[in-house]
Amino acid sequence: MRGAFVLVLLAAAGQAEAATICGQTVKADVTELTCTKPVAAGDDLEKLAKLRTLHLECTSIDDFGVLAKLPALVELTTLAVKAKDATTLAKLPKLEALSADYDLLADLEVVKSLPHLERLEVLGAKVHDLAPLTSLAELEDLALRGTTATDVSPLGQLTHVKKLVLGDARISDVKALAAMTSLEDLEIRGPATIDLAPLAKLPLTRLLVTSDVADLGPLASMTRLRQVDVAYTGKNYRPLYKLPNLKEIWLPSGVPTAQVRALKKAHPGLVVHIPDGAAAVGVLSSVCHDAGNLGGP
Repeated sequence: MRGAFVLVLLAAAGQAEAATICGQTVKADVTELTCTKPVAAGDDLEKLAKLRTLHLECTSIDDFGVLAKLPALVELTTLAVKAKDATTLAKLPKLEALSADYDLLADLEVVKSLPHLERLEVLGAKVHDLAPLTSLAELEDLALRGTTATDVSPLGQLTHVKKLVLGDARISDVKALAAMTSLEDLEIRGPATIDLAPLAKLPLTRLLVTSDVADLGPLASMTRLRQVDVAYTGKNYRPLYKLPNLKEIWLPSGVPTAQVRALKKAHPGLVVHIPDGAAAVGVLSSVCHDAGNLGGP
């Protein structure tokens, strides 16, 4: 009888270590999880005391507030998620990292209720006003990919941001970025021609530019640069000879061999990347098998 009792206790303990969420049973001590079905109010969210990172993919959610029942949740990513009310993200004030695609963050006002965000990624949203970002005093990593914003002047107030990505950017004036005095890592991808001169005094250690840059001269003043990617722009690479800390560089296919040799001579041990041909550009057409039935069984 005693042995049977012990077995019952062990079985009960085993059941206590599991929790149900978004239609799946997982270990209660899981720290990261991906959900492809809706999170339900009746799920065992409180049991997931160690879940810090949640990925919602190809599903739907009525109220992000239900996720507040996850006591340790600090990172949330959404991919092809249909949200009934995106403003309910404000019910998750403990979030430290948020990545959202499409128009989930078209209105950035909601981030004012997320004061602890350290990392924010906005993908493909029709964002026009970046001003709400100035409320994020703890933000260090910001990525705006494929947004419709053309005025980046509010970013000048983000003096604590260390990494900035402007992907598929529709901007040509980057003067405001000169005020981002903590910026170490910068990516600018877009069709517009930009002037790097205003960025010459930034403490950049990494720079990637796919926009058209007529003059690479300002790079000579960026003496902290260790990695430079100009594989899609520039013709005169002499300014790069003067960078004392340069360790790695990406150059366009067809760059004259003489310039490569000159760069390696100026920087012994320099790692040079040159693509074999035109870079392939991937287009995200669909991330779900049935995008028209998100959140279905």
